[in-house]
Amino acid sequence: MHKGLFIGWLLLTTIGLFLLNPCPGKAQGLAAFENYREQFYVFDRGTIRQLEHLPVQSFQVEKWGVAYRRNDGALMIYHNGVKRKLSDVAQQYSMTEGLLVYAYNNNLFVYQGRTKTNLGMNVPYYKADEDLVAYYDQLDKMFKVYYKKQQFEVESALSNPPVSDFKVGDNILGYLGPNSYLHAFFEGGNRQLMLAQGRPSYQVDRNMVVYYDVATSSLKLFHVFGSRKLTTFRPQSYKLADERVAFVANDGSFKLYENDRIKTLSGITPEFYELRDSLLVYEEQTNLMAYYQGKNYRLENFIPQQMDYGINTVAYLNARNHLRVFQGGSHQTISYEPVNRFKVFRDVVWFNVGVNSNKVFYNGKTY
Repeated sequence: MHKGLFIGWLLLTTIGLFLLNPCPGKAQGLAAFENYREQFYVFDRGTIRQLEHLPVQSFQVEKWGVAYRRNDGALMIYHNGVKRKLSDVAQQYSMTEGLLVYAYNNNLFVYQGRTKTNLGMNVPYYKADEDLVAYYDQLDKMFKVYYKKQQFEVESALSNPPVSDFKVGDNILGYLGPNSYLHAFFEGGNRQLMLAQGRPSYQVDRNMVVYYDVATSSLKLFHVFGSRKLTTFRPQSYKLADERVAFVANDGSFKLYENDRIKTLSGITPEFYELRDSLLVYEEQTNLMAYYQGKNYRLENFIPQQMDYGINTVAYLNARNHLRVFQGGSHQTISYEPVNRFKVFRDVVWFNVGVNSNKVFYNGKTY
């Protein structure tokens, strides 16, 4: 069963990468920042453009665009070199790797590609990740999912209380149903995983749901191609990212599940660990460690106080206040000047030095 799970995982991953990234790199390389006059700028693959003369209320950056609330409250989107207004007002908004979801007066909208869709006129709550939005439509009394421009009805609330305990991954939903079962919903299909005893412990990410089964005292993985047990006894903690699971087992050892295999990274419990799509950063005996594409790297012999992460990037200040970056297996210092602030936007590192001077590190070059 495990061999079949791995073959299915490999096939799905290969197809998924091709479909999601037909033009690799085309949509990467974005960052946003304000200058000392609070004017709003975007960095777009080597080009810096001013988008607004007045300070913005907030902004978010994803691989395909930059969304922000203009000074007057209007919701704007910058995408493929063009900015446009989506709404005169937005009480809340969130960007994912494929969507912009926003709401006002309980009206929920999703913007995908160049299309804006109204998902509901009375939506009190929702969650979104990559191409999926899970939400409760109070008018229809229905818990629904939006995925790949389709809407699915998941659970009716006509005779049951609405679903409130749920989590979303890139393309999958995990939720506690009204029958007290933990469910996985994937591309229109619904699967019962276990009968929950109280509030279940579970996490969701691309193609899988990981959960602790109290009845069997084990951490289990549901994948769209199969299921397996990860460890016996309740783990101390666990995290998911892009079909990988990092966890501290009951005995304190630190392990990683990837490619349908479990490997022990350390016999010592880390003080912290951060799992991203292509990168795992963790502490081991006061050393800052990184695991990337099957290799362990020791980055520092201390734990920096300031760190930020991208999908395969970690940036931090060393003991001399120099800005260092580990990205794609390469480790380097990108600023010897004292750094005031810095932030990682996926594969781009923005940093502010000196008397409010903004710089951007992208694709091995500083702008």
